[in-house]
Amino acid sequence: MRFSYRKGNVTIEYNGKKARFHGDICPHGFIALVSSMEWADPDNNAPVTEEDRRELIRLINRNATPTNNKFYFVDDDYYALDYYNNL
Repeated sequence: MRFSYRKGNVTIEYNGKKARFHGDICPHGFIALVSSMEWADPDNNAPVTEEDRRELIRLINRNATPTNNKFYFVDDDYYALDYYNNL
């Protein structure tokens, strides 16, 4: 799993796919808007399903360690979504 940060978004490469979340960098990680997930591959125009979101968020949460950045998943009003943050 590989992360690429740019102002306002993060691109995540995993299992040969690229996905992008929009959000903000914060002092201890990245605040990601769950609903903003999109495929970053130019050839992949498929819509993002709820199962796609869950799978990727699970992988991110499992790979998080104290030495790398933490992801905080929030809804569009920036309320923390415990459902996603505890997958």
